[in-house]
Amino acid sequence: MELFLEQLPHQEEALQCILKEFSQKDNSRRKAEANPDVQVKNFIDVKMETGTGKTYVYTRIMYELFAEYGLQKFIIVVPSLAIKEGTKNFIEAQYVQKHLNEVLKTNYTVALSVINSKDFETKKGRKTIPSHLKDFLDGSMHEKNTVFCLLINDAMLRSMETKEFDQTLLDSYSKIYPAIKAIKPIIIIDEPHRFKQDNKAMRSIQELAPQCILRFGATFPEIEVGTGKNKQKKIDYKNLVYDLNALSSFNQRLVKGVNIQYPSLIKEESSIYKVVGLTNTALTLKKDNKEYQIEKGELLPDDFGGNLYYVGGKEKLLSNGLNLESNMQLVSDVFLQSYQEILLKQAIDTHFKKEKENWEENIKTLSLFFIDDIKSYRNKENEGWLKQKFEELLKHKLEALIKEETNQEYKEFLKESLKNIGQTHAGYFAEDTGKADEEIQKQIDDILRNKSEMLSFKDKNSAWVVRRFFFSKWTLREGWDNPNIFVITKLRKSGSEISKIQEVGRGLRLPVNASGKRMSNTDKDYYLDLIIDWSEKDFAQSLKEEIVSDNKQLYKKITDELCDIVLHKQGKECTEKNRDELFISLLTEKIINREGEITNFEEFVKYLPEEYVLKENIITENGRKNSIVKFRKENWEKIRELWKQITKRFMVEYDQIPNEDLKNILKHSLKNNAFQLNSGTIVHKKLVVENGMLVIKETTEDLNFPVGTLPYGVFLQKLSMVTNIPVHIIHKAMSELYPDGVNKEQFNINSVNNINVNFEKEFAEYFSTRYEYNSLDFIAATSLMKDGVFLDEIEQNLLGLKEDKTFEVEKNYLYDKKVFDSGIEQDILKEAPQKEVLVFGKLPRRSVKVPLYTGGTTSPDFVYAIKNNKQVQVGLIVEAKSDNLREKEISAINAQEKYFKQFDKIKWKKVTSVNEFRNCLKSLIKEE
Repeated sequence: MELFLEQLPHQEEALQCILKEFSQKDNSRRKAEANPDVQVKNFIDVKMETGTGKTYVYTRIMYELFAEYGLQKFIIVVPSLAIKEGTKNFIEAQYVQKHLNEVLKTNYTVALSVINSKDFETKKGRKTIPSHLKDFLDGSMHEKNTVFCLLINDAMLRSMETKEFDQTLLDSYSKIYPAIKAIKPIIIIDEPHRFKQDNKAMRSIQELAPQCILRFGATFPEIEVGTGKNKQKKIDYKNLVYDLNALSSFNQRLVKGVNIQYPSLIKEESSIYKVVGLTNTALTLKKDNKEYQIEKGELLPDDFGGNLYYVGGKEKLLSNGLNLESNMQLVSDVFLQSYQEILLKQAIDTHFKKEKENWEENIKTLSLFFIDDIKSYRNKENEGWLKQKFEELLKHKLEALIKEETNQEYKEFLKESLKNIGQTHAGYFAEDTGKADEEIQKQIDDILRNKSEMLSFKDKNSAWVVRRFFFSKWTLREGWDNPNIFVITKLRKSGSEISKIQEVGRGLRLPVNASGKRMSNTDKDYYLDLIIDWSEKDFAQSLKEEIVSDNKQLYKKITDELCDIVLHKQGKECTEKNRDELFISLLTEKIINREGEITNFEEFVKYLPEEYVLKENIITENGRKNSIVKFRKENWEKIRELWKQITKRFMVEYDQIPNEDLKNILKHSLKNNAFQLNSGTIVHKKLVVENGMLVIKETTEDLNFPVGTLPYGVFLQKLSMVTNIPVHIIHKAMSELYPDGVNKEQFNINSVNNINVNFEKEFAEYFSTRYEYNSLDFIAATSLMKDGVFLDEIEQNLLGLKEDKTFEVEKNYLYDKKVFDSGIEQDILKEAPQKEVLVFGKLPRRSVKVPLYTGGTTSPDFVYAIKNNKQVQVGLIVEAKSDNLREKEISAINAQEKYFKQFDKIKWKKVTSVNEFRNCLKSLIKEE
């Protein structure tokens, strides 16, 4: 199958922006093997988001520059072998050369020379020049229809710098670099963020003295500018002539949309560890104020599955290949094989849902998995668990689909997949290089080189091509993509912080059908499904922020780049004169100051193209901005002594519990349908553009299959961790209650959490009267004070999510506005307090931390200080609740009642209606 290329408007615009930078010089003395001299800046930067066709643009620009200026010698430098392979395949493809010659009405060919690591091996003691390197250098202007291109990765480029040969290059050079300098090349850099200004590869490129360096990428390197407090990071654009940013790409539907999904965790907080110490030889994790010191080679805590250990070294690796960083959070459950199975199952289900939809449009659906350990996929002696589990799940899915499928052709495709299940998937890993057997080499070829075949349903012999699942590490992070990747599953967390757009970039390109036609200019929106684990649940928000803030560095100060964006919108040339005139105009209108800092952003955005305007109302569908509530500090000072009293720290001291009682409590907890099949939910977060805004739509769906079965020993350990009951007592209770055993599929996280919920209820009931509060000698930290001083303001959501602006805010109220969460709170705030009330107000969350005997803390809702001669005589603490209370709310109310009985001159009351509150306040005032 040949792909059909189109002339797309955004690519045509990029090409014209590049061509404007070149002009001809006199070349009467030009050497035949060298490029003609041209007038051009040292750098030309072209920013194009992943999936929008930058490889097409830089391939075509070689044709254009040859046709227009006779530039014939180009060097393309890439940062990885995967990118090199993809670039090679594209440039050499017959359909590409045919398309470009038709567009330009030329008859050119590209003589592509690819430099590989084996090219410089010494043969029989002679240092010979690789023939394709010599062909590139010797190519001359007399070959009138040939573009000469050298393709090389950065590591090979650096290694060539000092190489010397027994024969000469261009009849006078024994070294490569001087010979390349002599041909005056144009150098193209792919993925410029991998070529920072001060790294070795970039220094090697500049050592070649190219006439111009063209940089093409979605991401450019950052540099630090300024010193001291003024130091800041800035994108290192040298001469940005075209900027197709991420927001514009999504707005113009030049790439797929993104749908992110992850399995939720029922008890999220139970298994989160934080990296608090990290060296080459030791790792320190912290959970629930307890630290775990793990030396190099030692296993992580048992709830990580019992087989994950710390490798350490400079990269701070875990044994699964994850790069650790300080303050990183590790959710132990997501490292378990049971959780990985959920991800695999969800990926397979999502794939076939997409595959059936795309079948109707003659589009083949492909899926990509990023994994941590190559052995889990490739273990010849005993097949890796991942490969085994994937094929097992895939087999069950295919069998189910075949039974119900009515489309006979698609049914045949599914049957062929089931018959050749080992051929449905392939892997590519850096470790494969140079040592892969025939079968593995075929897999690598299919992923890296046989893109057209992978997009086809049948091969040239009309046999079904069933391969459509690919497994890799982050080897394919950049430079490789396939337009028909519709599902990407991350079976491993990303260690280092890389661009979120790059992470999804392998599947952002718009799809092509089996006839090779790109599915653009249609009414249908295509989506890439990204399946991740719970620990990366904020991925959607991070991706959205990266998309909409792509140009945030431009908005602090007027720069040449920003001027050019404005001038481009106005249809003016980007010249120094026009930039100066724009600067003066903005200064006159008081939009900027003399230093060029933007002082009136609201007016400035009117000069920007729509895709550059970062609207404040771009929020998640369920999100809201945090408003601020200001303190009336003079009112807070009036109840300082009262506040010190009720925020004193107390410790809960329990009565001793015998082991037999503990076992019986647990046996009660193990009943009541505690054991369940683990189903859980999948959270979907879809990025969509609505009315020019990027919005996250969130939905959930139930998992409808049993997953996540734990070995009995691990099940007991996890139950012990959440209940703090020794394993041997749990095992004894299980043996006595279920002498014949239980369904092993019910040993899962769901059952652990259900048993723990039952246990907490039984435990609370047992200790409801068997504990005391013992006073400690310090004040609790609260959300209202810092270093003994009341704050100036707090976030509104700590007080309430709703605001009634019709409320009168009395002088003796604690804040500048009244906010609330429930109807009863709103009714209480409507009550005008009697004159005897000195100050009153709602209590923020976590302000008065009453310890719960079941664990955690609770805070009441309101405080009323009743005055006597302008002094606080008594404080009324109010808990406002409805009549239908949940179990935890009853525990909290019981704890508050017991807690506040310890204080003199403090009255606590639970109220369920405004009348009850009103009567309570009146009676208390009468008493005083």
